[in-house]
Amino acid sequence: MKRARWVVIVLAVVFVVALSVVSIHIYRRHGSNQQTADNEDAYYAAEETLLKYLGVDNKEDDSSDSDEEIVADLTANSRFTQRVTVKDDNDEILPYSGTITKDPESFYPGTYEISFNQEILPKEVTVEVEMDVLKGDEVYILTGDKDSGYTEYAVVTVDKYNTVRFSTETLQTYTLSTTNIAAAQEAMAGIVGD
Repeated sequence: MKRARWVVIVLAVVFVVALSVVSIHIYRRHGSNQQTADNEDAYYAAEETLLKYLGVDNKEDDSSDSDEEIVADLTANSRFTQRVTVKDDNDEILPYSGTITKDPESFYPGTYEISFNQEILPKEVTVEVEMDVLKGDEVYILTGDKDSGYTEYAVVTVDKYNTVRFSTETLQTYTLSTTNIAAAQEAMAGIVGD
């Protein structure tokens, strides 16, 4: 009786091992091909979704602009959250995120708007923004908007290529520009007022 029980246990183990080997073999032959096809389908679906989000038509007969040119034009006016960093005085990144949008208006070239959730901070922080600037450029940091007028918050000189840094105790909507918008608006108001 003990011998019969051991024989049944050994046969069950052999059956499970054999079933596992056969399953692995079948999966390697057929399942991995299916997985590759699924990965390709997922990649193309993600690419198509991104192109639709950016407004790029996937028409083969449209030869007026290449997709790269269209995407470059669209990303010039798109929102980016990864290009705004808030750091404390120990140079550690704080958990605040902002959204930066390049202003499509050609009247004030090189203008970006940073939007934060309104927040007063317990101490001064440094906001770092990646934008198209060269080392040594002056960047005007403004509050307000184009309808009600801008107020100059600060003027900073770029010390690192493509990075603007300024200090603040309040996270709010800022406008960063290589054009002195406040002075331009004052000049326009003076001309219109005359």
